[in-house]
Amino acid sequence: MGRFFDEHYYAFSSAISLVIFIVVIFFIDFQEHLTGLEENDIVELSAIDQYQPPAKKAVRELSEEGEQITDPNQRAEGSSDNEVFDLAFYPGVNKPRLLGSLPEIFPKKAKELGVEATVILEIDLSSSGSIRRIKVISVILKKKLPSALATELKNDFSRDVKKMFRGMSFSVTKIDGKARPIRLEQEVEMILK
Repeated sequence: MGRFFDEHYYAFSSAISLVIFIVVIFFIDFQEHLTGLEENDIVELSAIDQYQPPAKKAVRELSEEGEQITDPNQRAEGSSDNEVFDLAFYPGVNKPRLLGSLPEIFPKKAKELGVEATVILEIDLSSSGSIRRIKVISVILKKKLPSALATELKNDFSRDVKKMFRGMSFSVTKIDGKARPIRLEQEVEMILK
């Protein structure tokens, strides 16, 4: 028997594991360990498709001149007009549609060099769908360029995309049955034609 375990050393460890498993399963009463639990100790699982995230509101603080307020003493008291509902936190809400078509504006230097780009914007809309603010989050050039030239073209694409959206509006977005001012991300493909 000693020779068997010398040649098959894993058999001994398997036998010991089996004995421990049998003792744990048949001789330890798990119910007595569960009786001391409080209500906070019990975890309840819920269906992910029924989860409603809490409403998240992004608030902009602007002076009368439209500049961002840095000093809290300069804040004006008033209505909640500056509340903006970020659509990133409302996955069930349909993204608003652009009303009309964008004018075709393309940076002259980018056209000469044959450079295309993807511009990602963050747009704040009023409850009526008009654009209140446009912020360029990133510009991704589709061609490798020297750093200085790439920076110049990114600035040109940012400027021209903002021009394209000037005066445009979107469809009204309703959250909880009411038209709300919202924030959304919009991707614009700048393609040569």
